[in-house]
Amino acid sequence: MLNNKESRNNMTIQQRITKAKSVFVWVIVYDGDGEYVETSKAKLVNALRSRFEDLDESKFVLREDGDLYVN
Repeated sequence: MLNNKESRNNMTIQQRITKAKSVFVWVIVYDGDGEYVETSKAKLVNALRSRFEDLDESKFVLREDGDLYVN
C-alpha cells in the first residue's frame, strides 16, 4: 500500500494520521509492560489537538500496510 519508506518518513504527524488505514496506540496495561490498542483517527486527533508541535514525530510509525503505530 505505502511502499515508499522515504515518503512516509517525510510526512507530518497529521498527514500520517490522515493517510493511515488503522491506528494503534501503545498503552501500559501491565506492570512495566503494555500492548497496542486500536483507536480511531478522530480520537487520536482530539487527544493531540493542541499539542502537535510538542510531539516526537519518530513515535508515529506509518507502516507499509497503512497501519499507524504510536509508541
